[in-house]
Amino acid sequence: MRQHITTLLAAASSLAILAGCGTTANNSFCDETAPCSDPAAPFCDIAGDFGPANTCIAPPDDGTVTLTIELAGEGGGSVSSADGSLQCTESPCSFEVPAGAEVTFEAAADADMSFVSWAAPCSGFGACDLVVDEATTLSAIFEPQGSVLWSFKPELSGPVNSQEAVILPVALATNSLDETVVVGAHVGKTDFGGGPVGSIGSVDVFVAQYSSSGSHLWSNAYQGQGFGETLAGAVAFTSSDEVVVTGRFAESLNFGGPGDALDSSVFERFFARLAPDGSHISSFGFEGRSPENISVLLINQDDEVMVSDHRTRYDWFNAADSIDRTLVPSPTGSNSTAGALDGFGRAIVSGNMSNQIDFTPSVNGGDFGEDGELHSYIVKLNWDGTFHSGTDRARGITCIASDRTGDGSYYIVGSTSQTMNLAGVVITPLGTRVGYVAKLSNSHEAIWGGALPSSSESRATACALDARGDLVIGGSFLTDVKLAPTSPVHIGSGTFVAKYRGNSGELAWRTFGSGETTVQALSSDSVGRSTALYQLTDEDVTIGGTLYPADSGPNMLLVQYAP
Repeated sequence: MRQHITTLLAAASSLAILAGCGTTANNSFCDETAPCSDPAAPFCDIAGDFGPANTCIAPPDDGTVTLTIELAGEGGGSVSSADGSLQCTESPCSFEVPAGAEVTFEAAADADMSFVSWAAPCSGFGACDLVVDEATTLSAIFEPQGSVLWSFKPELSGPVNSQEAVILPVALATNSLDETVVVGAHVGKTDFGGGPVGSIGSVDVFVAQYSSSGSHLWSNAYQGQGFGETLAGAVAFTSSDEVVVTGRFAESLNFGGPGDALDSSVFERFFARLAPDGSHISSFGFEGRSPENISVLLINQDDEVMVSDHRTRYDWFNAADSIDRTLVPSPTGSNSTAGALDGFGRAIVSGNMSNQIDFTPSVNGGDFGEDGELHSYIVKLNWDGTFHSGTDRARGITCIASDRTGDGSYYIVGSTSQTMNLAGVVITPLGTRVGYVAKLSNSHEAIWGGALPSSSESRATACALDARGDLVIGGSFLTDVKLAPTSPVHIGSGTFVAKYRGNSGELAWRTFGSGETTVQALSSDSVGRSTALYQLTDEDVTIGGTLYPADSGPNMLLVQYAP
């Protein structure tokens, strides 16, 4: 039976005082030295079950246990029970509570701090429902908002036969265990954390997976040929945490599965499934629109897959991993750049069109760009490949994010060199190009949005929606950037990662990096931690106050930020 924690604590206190069963004014307790006859007296043994009839027995001792609360991490905050009877503001805190007590705890971060997650026996960042039936320690982790939790940069091999090692990261994703997988291409022997992989002289597709704390889990290299043409383009997880990776290849590519290596004389795109431990499940080639790479990979709640190459061809794969249907909009003077799934299971896709694009040839309602100007299209496609709705108000979209359980609203980021009007949200460059961020409704109307002004140039290149409903974006800038109307201008050049509140667009936090680098992709985990994938060049870079010295060739960097 659930008992309120304050009632249990009060009862324990009263029993300690009245251990001898002393008589009270309202006869709530009986006297061990005198007969008792009131069945309502809680310790009056009328039946004699525990001794002579009509005598008072000693109160039963259910015992108490120690509950310890720790406030962990580098940030500040507090933990309290939902009814306010237990408060912990300085770590550690110890409480004696009745064994079996059921308590709900809540955590609150201090200003500019973030409650990251509970540690065992609770998890996540919501309320903690705890049954204290033995001595228990509960930890709450707090960190400064946007602070770096961990980072990782692979080791490149030295020159072999005049061949420099190169890593070209492309995409990343996070699974249900908060593990992060990264894909791309590399040349030479490179160490993603588990020892050197790859071969000198060929271009290999790589897949590397890391734990929620940044430790290496596994990494594989898959040998291909034709530098610049063999490259993983996108990655995603299924509901069972299988890794699905797609991309393009030249000449051949071998995933080590049954059968011969994939042959580009027949196919130009690859599709591979890997088990959660990195072992091969299946791989095959499929037709594409040469020479473009895969730009969109979506997996729905039924683990069905949709991919799009950069030349705006959309393919849906069935459960048997064969193409079930294909959509090629007309005319072909466009490219696909980004995609996401909305709360109704529809694919939100975007791209740039040089003139016009029509998703429903011979049918009204699916054609865009009739004015002949350069625009970006945003289109919602039903999972059966039919057109649902769309707009062409935006320009230069590089990323789309959406809540798969939400109301169909979505977020776009990108950059433009021209003024554009997103249904009342006007984006105007001050310099040559300006980055922007916006939230649009299910019907493609602007909810909020704004520019990231720079006197020269700013770009928004990556985005992810976190588990708390907030949007993380990343980008770069020259000379200066201003990430919100009320934030100061940041002087210099480099990169940024920033978080915006999903319901209002308010800037929650921001962090900057210096040096020549690009925020290639972003992902977020179940407690709102965001992982950024940086493409490094041959220059030193500083991210979150840490210097990362340049390598002999391009490399990658993973950085995880607190919510």
